[in-house]
Amino acid sequence: MVVYEVFRRILQQKGEDAAFEAVGFLWGGRIVAMDADLAIAATKLGNELGLPLADSVIYATARAEGATVWTQDEDFEGLDGVRYVPKG
Repeated sequence: MVVYEVFRRILQQKGEDAAFEAVGFLWGGRIVAMDADLAIAATKLGNELGLPLADSVIYATARAEGATVWTQDEDFEGLDGVRYVPKG
């Protein structure tokens, strides 16, 4: 989901070459496959916190993996385990 979100946003803003370059950095991290347990956890979090689909999957994955979400997405502001950095 993060690959999708990063690629989509940079593709819109800077074009395909920049988008591929950006997602290339993600390969240095761990890619987690979505399974049924993660989908259910994401659904519960999405309902509880009012998160959209992609955000709920990202947040559920981070929680399951003990990871920190670093983001400029306001939907995550104030959530545990999130480092929100306002745009600008």
